[in-house]
Amino acid sequence: MNKYIISAILATSGIACTNNPPAVTASTDTRAESPAKTESTLPDTASVQKWITGVIEGFLNSEISNARRDSMINSLTKDYQEFKQDALNVEYDNGDSTITEEKFKKKWQHKYNTDRAGEGGYFISAQDNGKCKVTTCQWLRNTQDASFYKVVIEDVDNNLSYHRDIKVIHQNGKLLIDDILEYD
Repeated sequence: MNKYIISAILATSGIACTNNPPAVTASTDTRAESPAKTESTLPDTASVQKWITGVIEGFLNSEISNARRDSMINSLTKDYQEFKQDALNVEYDNGDSTITEEKFKKKWQHKYNTDRAGEGGYFISAQDNGKCKVTTCQWLRNTQDASFYKVVIEDVDNNLSYHRDIKVIHQNGKLLIDDILEYD
């Protein structure tokens, strides 16, 4: 299993990037359930960083609604959304879940790091967060089909930080998150 490491460091002044990587030719995402059209090049780093920040802050700082959830889900690949939902089902299992931790690991171990699926929810582990801010988003590297960022999300009201590595792909004209490694 290829392990993707994406990190974004968040700074209080907004997105900060000290690296300026070249655009990279993209190829089809082999993890998608069906073949998907990928763009010939990934967008520039600044555009991806702005998009990552918008997705995370938009979701975490919006009123809870179906529209909020749908907007976030539309920012994830189908595989990653299913992986994360399975991880949440394992975490909140009350005995009636169709997926056990063993089945979860067996199902996803070849696509994602099951030990870094995280707890509690999408992007951060807190269920009741305060105002959240992406303070720095640092480009790490590009591969043929993805860009990787080191991200830190700060809950400024509760004085909490969440460290993430995020993998972004460009598919069918859209940026999509295809993996988030959660470290806390």
